[in-house]
Amino acid sequence: MRKAVPELFESQPDLLFQLVTILPPDQLRKAGVEVYALDQRAGEFVITFPQAYHAGFNHGFNFNEAVNFAPADWEPFGDAGVQRLREFRRQPCFSHDELLFTAAGADASIKTAKWLAPALKRTKNRELSERSAFAMKHRFLNPHEDCTYDTLALEIPSDCGLIIEIQDIDLEEEDYQCHYCKAFSYLSQWRCHQSGKVSCLQHPDVMDCCQETPEQRLRGPKHSLIIRYTNDELSHAVQKVIDKASVPEAWEAKLEALLTDEAQPPLRAMHTLLTEGEKIPYPLQGLDDLAEFVKKCDAWVEEANLYLTRKQQNRRKTEKAWRRSSARGGKENEKDLDNQLTMERMKELIEDGKQLGFSAPHLDHLAEKLETMN
Repeated sequence: MRKAVPELFESQPDLLFQLVTILPPDQLRKAGVEVYALDQRAGEFVITFPQAYHAGFNHGFNFNEAVNFAPADWEPFGDAGVQRLREFRRQPCFSHDELLFTAAGADASIKTAKWLAPALKRTKNRELSERSAFAMKHRFLNPHEDCTYDTLALEIPSDCGLIIEIQDIDLEEEDYQCHYCKAFSYLSQWRCHQSGKVSCLQHPDVMDCCQETPEQRLRGPKHSLIIRYTNDELSHAVQKVIDKASVPEAWEAKLEALLTDEAQPPLRAMHTLLTEGEKIPYPLQGLDDLAEFVKKCDAWVEEANLYLTRKQQNRRKTEKAWRRSSARGGKENEKDLDNQLTMERMKELIEDGKQLGFSAPHLDHLAEKLETMN
């Protein structure tokens, strides 16, 4: 577009936002732009992806509807769009930052945290960077040691003059929209006491709000820095979502460490890890395999207990439970029971336990009992 009509961009740098200019499709294709054409018929949906222009016309009388929707993977495109609108001083449709923090407060699930965590981390880094740059501007105009930005003190040091207010309240969008770049400054604003105008932290010295010079504005006291969260509160809120998003990976790392560090992982540790994994409402790699393996180990322990129970009463109860869980049934089960409860079966059972590759006290106890019987 810029190559085709440079004169229009010179007079209107934000020409592409106005949607009043179009080039022939063949000219766009020659410039390497992918162009698609289609006929949309009744009952059909057409989806346009982020950063794609679209245009259309009706062949006759028509009734249609357009709806904006945003799946989770749209968020990085949305954030990039907001920053681009800011460069051209054009108003976005809504506050992207408010969307993210509202979502964090409304849904604490791991599924939401997965897409929200990187977005909030990016937002936090940008916000803290803008706050730091603002503080540097403030100190540069009037170098001083004791600064309200660092202490958040209620009593403002005389050599500082910076007023900071912490206000986590709901506001209308126009009450936190930058008067200069039109961006919604949800997390922090620079507010003029005389005119009531607001700027983001990038433009406190260029906003046209009162008779004071930019140097006077940044020194205070006729302006205030309004922040929704302190730096520590902001970092803590974002880290909470990041930690939630990392829960599945943390569990999978525990499982990997258990299987790697232990040639024969303890059955008790596997039970603990299995219980923990079953409480995590998110698909976990390795959970099903762990559950199946623990089930096999438990079946081995159940049979081993037949030989380790000392009291006859407990032995009978265990034998009944073992009969119920046996794959064989009826009279054959009763007939073979005496044959299976032999030293030979104990040897086989010990070997089966070694083949399974886990550790439990039952293995040692069974070997000790076999040695005693020998």
